[in-house]
Amino acid sequence: MDNETTVSPAPSKRRWFQLHLSTAFITMVAAGAIMCVFFTQTPVRVYSFKMGRMGWPWTSVCKINAVDPYRETSAEIFDEIQIVKTGDYFVSYYPLMADIGVILGALIVVATVFELPIRWDDREKEKRLSLRRAHKNSIRHPAIEVDSLRHDSPPNSNILQ
Repeated sequence: MDNETTVSPAPSKRRWFQLHLSTAFITMVAAGAIMCVFFTQTPVRVYSFKMGRMGWPWTSVCKINAVDPYRETSAEIFDEIQIVKTGDYFVSYYPLMADIGVILGALIVVATVFELPIRWDDREKEKRLSLRRAHKNSIRHPAIEVDSLRHDSPPNSNILQ
């Protein structure tokens, strides 16, 4: 047991949904940038009130920022006439679902673009390592061959006795 060397197992391959740390970091930064773009309000002034529009690439949320408090104000928001007050939010769900789909698709593309080269490099390293192992196993030590040819010692005997 003292002279035995332990062989560490070969590193396991990453599963298809497991990302490298650098890829996860880049994807997180991209998600933050997209959230910044999505939640930035585009100010719009319409007659007697101020409105902010949010959403990327389509407007999916409208927030009423300021309304004249002395009159009832109505506005056409997402093709519907609405009575608006300060602080009201209006959400259009179809553009919101389309925005979410586009954002998820963009994040998947970012993760794929940054992860594929890493996986290709890992695959190439594994091929080189297996070729090196095969080459190392195919080379025979000349002293062992000479030792096995001697008639006075049994084959496969240890050289150092």
